[in-house]
Amino acid sequence: MRTRAIVIKRQHFGEHDQVVTCYCEDTGATRALARGIYRPKSVQSLHLDQFNLIEFEMIPGRLYPIIASAHVVQQYPTLKSDIKRLAAVNFFMEVLDRIMFENEKDEKLWGFLTGLVNEFDRIDETELANTFLIQRQKFLEVLGYADAPAHMGMHNLDVFFEYLTRGPLNSLRLVREVLK
Repeated sequence: MRTRAIVIKRQHFGEHDQVVTCYCEDTGATRALARGIYRPKSVQSLHLDQFNLIEFEMIPGRLYPIIASAHVVQQYPTLKSDIKRLAAVNFFMEVLDRIMFENEKDEKLWGFLTGLVNEFDRIDETELANTFLIQRQKFLEVLGYADAPAHMGMHNLDVFFEYLTRGPLNSLRLVREVLK
């Protein structure tokens, strides 16, 4: 099955492989195995970089589906060259990684994620902090939690996101530091 996805994170798996967590346009959140990605001649390594918009084929595997013939559609060079932009986008990806259910397609979430990385790649640096705050609220709306913080008496969204993810968010601390 050929699909498009945004790479959320990558984790070591064995000597030469990685488990790639991504949000697919067709299937929602998915973990798939990238075989041989640490081998010196691996072509897929650069394509499967975090936050890339990729197109790939998934082949059934024993533990995870296997990523085959991956290629990058969009790399977002401005986003990846700026720690402030990276920190902001990483916050959304860390939250999503902790709360997502696998294989549940959500067109609104797909649209939000693709728009998010596009926006943080192109906006002016002076707008980063304000855009981050606006996108946090939109994220809650897309996830279905728009009114939840107020109903729970949590007026600080940082506290609500940590409650939602059931623990401290490393990316949130970084965002606080770099977007002062």
